[in-house]
This record gives sequence, structure tokens and C-alpha cells, in this order.
Amino acid sequence: GIDGIKQNLSVEEQQNLQALIGILDPSDGNDRIMIAEINRELGNFEAAINLLKKPFPDELLKAASVIMDLARNQDSSVMEMKFES
Repeated sequence: GIDGIKQNLSVEEQQNLQALIGILDPSDGNDRIMIAEINRELGNFEAAINLLKKPFPDELLKAASVIMDLARNQDSSVMEMKFES
């Protein structure tokens, strides 16, 4: 399931997330999914969607799909994702 928490990010949190994008590697699947999620939380939905259109390893497909749906719905709320293994 997904539990959403509607909360606005502080300016400091936004700056920290922007800085994190700068040190992540978009050619790495794990990093790319994090960059997409950060963009979504910052309200950069187009950027998130474009990153998620690239292929991911199988273990990341479910998370990528969830983030894609949220981005398409222009939902920037912070979500906790729980996947049953």
C-alpha cells in the first residue's frame, strides 16, 4: 500500500534535495529512480516522467510505476512505499 503525507517542503529541504540530484548518477537505475522521486516531490513532474521513461532493472519497475502514476497525477506528496516480497 501507499501512505501519503501531504506536507510542504521547507526551503532548506528543497535545497537539500536539489543538491542530492547533483551527486546522483542518472545512468544508474537506483540513482535515476531517486532523482525522479526528488523531482516529483519538488513538483518537477515532467522531469520525473522523462526519467521514468528509461528502462529500469526488474526490481525497480514497481517503484518506477508508482512514482510515474503520482507524477502524472501531479501529486508531489511524500509517500511511503511498502512492497510485499
